[in-house]
Amino acid sequence: MEELHDANGVRKTRITCSPLYCGFIYCMMLNRISRGYTSDELTFLIGQDDHFISNIESLTSIDFSMDLYGSLRQVFRHPNFLLHEGQVREEIEHEMCTWQDETAIYHRMERYVNERETVTVFQLVEEHSGYADQFTNSVNMEIEGCREVLRLLIKEGIFNKPILPSDLHNHVESILQMRIKPRYLQAELDKLWGRKGKAPIKRTKRRSYGYKYVLHPGVSIADAITFTKQQFNTL
Repeated sequence: MEELHDANGVRKTRITCSPLYCGFIYCMMLNRISRGYTSDELTFLIGQDDHFISNIESLTSIDFSMDLYGSLRQVFRHPNFLLHEGQVREEIEHEMCTWQDETAIYHRMERYVNERETVTVFQLVEEHSGYADQFTNSVNMEIEGCREVLRLLIKEGIFNKPILPSDLHNHVESILQMRIKPRYLQAELDKLWGRKGKAPIKRTKRRSYGYKYVLHPGVSIADAITFTKQQFNTL
């Protein structure tokens, strides 16, 4: 793997991989972008550590595991989002180029034909998350909605058992009857989890591929609600 940055701010990462793996990257990115998720939001939804998805998409790390594929299928609500063509397993040199401006992020995957010549495998464009966040009225509405639903879910005992962030996000959207950007839910949820004695909820990967959220043992729903009100400044 070779990573470079040119004078124009274009990030390039070159690896040797199969067209099958390249197709997996394309399908994952296409499904992510079409649903309006950033790479960090998808990382949150599948319960992984920071930059997990962006590292895979940029080719700085490789993951083609069934655990990852299963988690993505659940988030995308798709039984099989892979292409059924191009199943060639021959290892070929590929390069991912990424650059951005004030409103968009651009991704282009190229395949090397020889040392000097490449062909474009795919090119995708997504809206820059910072551009969308300029519309503060919408942001404030989504944040307040996340807070209200988190309080409700704690009260209803949802966190008595471990819950996946993707399931939590589905609950929030279902109750509010509107699209909610996962990053706003993550930001509010981050205020509620931590070490026992410091926060009512913990994040755990026990017997799970991705992180799940659950109340710390011995923490009552009443205590969790009190803590939540304090964090959200709604005493």
